[in-house]
Amino acid sequence: NAFMNSLNARPPLTSYEPNYFMMNGLAYPDTASDASTYVTGDLGDRILIRMGNMGRMRQAVHFHGYHPEVVARQNVPETILGAKDTIPMAHRTTVDLILTPQQAGTFPLHPHSLTAVTENGLYPWGQLTLITIS
Repeated sequence: NAFMNSLNARPPLTSYEPNYFMMNGLAYPDTASDASTYVTGDLGDRILIRMGNMGRMRQAVHFHGYHPEVVARQNVPETILGAKDTIPMAHRTTVDLILTPQQAGTFPLHPHSLTAVTENGLYPWGQLTLITIS
């Protein structure tokens, strides 16, 4: 009888609580000095940015100072183009953007989730990088 009860037992269900967030395997402040995560360019450049949300949490990635255009989602061309400063991303998806900067300066790029810009509770860490335009 104990065996039959064990077959019907539900596995322990714990809530998913992510604790570490990275961009290309790095967390801020390391992202701000790595060429694969730090976005640079000149005024008027057309900069392609491919973002992948490989985690289990939805993200809304926010650009300070710029409004890139979404050109594809999951390698499928976007039919309704428009400039946005916040790009929603479901988990396990990719988004391709074209950033054409119209102002010079250094601005942050990060998810809107406060949790995602922390690392084990420390702020600012995690998924945070910079965009520098000359």
